[in-house]
Amino acid sequence: KDISGLAETVIADRKILTEEGLIIVAISIDTRNNVLLDEPVIYNKGTMSSTSSNLEKDLKNIVSSTIVATLNSKPNFAEIKNSIKNSVTSYMYSLTRRKPMVIPVIMSKN
Repeated sequence: KDISGLAETVIADRKILTEEGLIIVAISIDTRNNVLLDEPVIYNKGTMSSTSSNLEKDLKNIVSSTIVATLNSKPNFAEIKNSIKNSVTSYMYSLTRRKPMVIPVIMSKN
């Protein structure tokens, strides 16, 4: 442990990654028109098997509908990221009883 406590944070994050998994959701949005430019891309590690294409499709649909609903209220990036995290975490927990680390990546076209 170091003075700032960062070692404990790193260990806690690694524990989440090994026990719960990781999902990265990459989206492209047009910030001027508040629209989703393409379907979300889902990267995962430790959450889905290679044969669970239905789960990936479901996650893409959930994220897409969440983003479309969120973009209607002229949100900032933090609100978009939180809506992605909340919807993916809720869905994965209801399905697997696990809470993977969710990392939203937002690419914007101005």
